[in-house]
Amino acid sequence: MIVAKETISDLLYYDGKPVLEVYIEYPQVDGPYKKTSEKNFNIFYVNKAKFENRKARIYMYRQVIARYNAAKKENFPFMVNSYRSSFNAEYVSKDYISILFDVYTFTGGAHGDTVRTSDTWDMKKGRRVTLSEICPECTDKKVKEIIARQISEAHDDELFDDAVLLSAKYYDSSNFYIKDGDIYIFYPLYSIAPYSSGFKSFKIAEL
Repeated sequence: MIVAKETISDLLYYDGKPVLEVYIEYPQVDGPYKKTSEKNFNIFYVNKAKFENRKARIYMYRQVIARYNAAKKENFPFMVNSYRSSFNAEYVSKDYISILFDVYTFTGGAHGDTVRTSDTWDMKKGRRVTLSEICPECTDKKVKEIIARQISEAHDDELFDDAVLLSAKYYDSSNFYIKDGDIYIFYPLYSIAPYSSGFKSFKIAEL
């Protein structure tokens, strides 16, 4: 069972110079699943990739042009901006496909920004599912307690001093994925640890 990787890529120019690179990965399946489930999965991500491409080529491109013109007016150097959407299939089985998506945008400065999202598909039902559907006992209260206990016991120097409080504040039940048969919750960059520490994840249950 393999999740194939398709791509869309382009380099956009303005004033005769490259100003925006666009790179989008999206998953497609062709395997042992019901045809309706495969169709739902594949169409969903084709449309998602098309939407991302339009957003980058139209809305982001307009912003890039404005930044380019401002930099040119002030005689400042301009670095090529980026929109890069990638994914990793963390779990693929006959029942579930769980995927992490990272969208990296660079618009100048010391570093870009990465936003992580996730989807978990029940391939028997042919649709995305919520945390409560695959883990009914994973209530918000219980999961927050599990994460808080792990943070308290780990003594991780990479975490902010008030990471326990922040983990409750920034908890989002949609930020879950499956890996090696276990269910994890992840947190956005900057939320409970510095940017350099990357995305922090916590195991909350077994599938």
